[in-house]
Amino acid sequence: MANNFQDSVIDALRPGLDEAGCIDIDTALDLVSEFDFESDANDPLAYFERETSAFELDPVSRTIRVLDASIEENDADDDENDGAKKYPIPPRDFQFNGRLIKLMNAMADENTPEDGLYFAQFAKAAKEHNLATPPHEEKLLSYCRLYPRVFTITVDPSASQKIYIKPIKGFKSYKKDRKPFGAEKPYGFKGAHSNAAPYMGAHQPQVKERTLSLYSLSDFAFFPDLNGALKNLYEMAAPTDGCFLIEGDVNPYRMLLNKLERDFAEAVRREYDDSEQLFGMSPIGADFPTGFSTPEGRRIFGSCEFNKVRNAESYQPWRFTGFYAEEENA
Repeated sequence: MANNFQDSVIDALRPGLDEAGCIDIDTALDLVSEFDFESDANDPLAYFERETSAFELDPVSRTIRVLDASIEENDADDDENDGAKKYPIPPRDFQFNGRLIKLMNAMADENTPEDGLYFAQFAKAAKEHNLATPPHEEKLLSYCRLYPRVFTITVDPSASQKIYIKPIKGFKSYKKDRKPFGAEKPYGFKGAHSNAAPYMGAHQPQVKERTLSLYSLSDFAFFPDLNGALKNLYEMAAPTDGCFLIEGDVNPYRMLLNKLERDFAEAVRREYDDSEQLFGMSPIGADFPTGFSTPEGRRIFGSCEFNKVRNAESYQPWRFTGFYAEEENA
């Protein structure tokens, strides 16, 4: 395949690469799912196995390493980052992307072109909102191009200077009176009268419909081991009034869970009603504030990945992966 195709594949993988240029195989396959691997019978894994000059597969750790994952360094005017640890994509960029998307949504109205906002208009607004980084305004477009699964960028064929940009899902309307998520299309079964099996007759059990809550942590993320997660949080967090270990209880971390659920609901309310940017989301992950802090005073966040396996037990859009403390001066 041509090098430009390989470059496109590597660009698609960049958001998921770690410092060493590695990425989980399942995440990599998801990021390139829209590519057409014609010469490999549309099998991306066969493509990665064949292109040994660019990719290195490790079946034991189930990772793919991009052998040339480096990107151009920032210009010399970005001196304040000299000596800092370099990443293929800066860490927690999904939060920066979330702020960009929120600004786009706020700017969109009935007069916005179908292709999106004019980039020049958006870049000006980003600068006014201190979002024209990294590291300065004229690099904002090239930055957004690193996230082809997050931003849609189009150019007017009749006027190349007309560039449009919008979130990949389009624009959303943030209205105070909109119905909570799940109010119109509740998750669950339609009820006992829908396509009932003839032999079950009147004995078919009545199934209660389920409605997801926008404010419920348990509807936001699936916790494979809730008690184990709470134990980690208990060990990370500074002592908090009202949060203590209940020895011998079936759920000894019940008081931590109560605070975690209350603080999650409050964070949703603040973001929904007061337009605060508290949650970070991207196509590959989501983070939420826990309300807890470390003994050093650093806030603790919960980290999630996209839930690819959704069923009756794991119906949530996100799957919890762990807690982490915010970076210093973040």
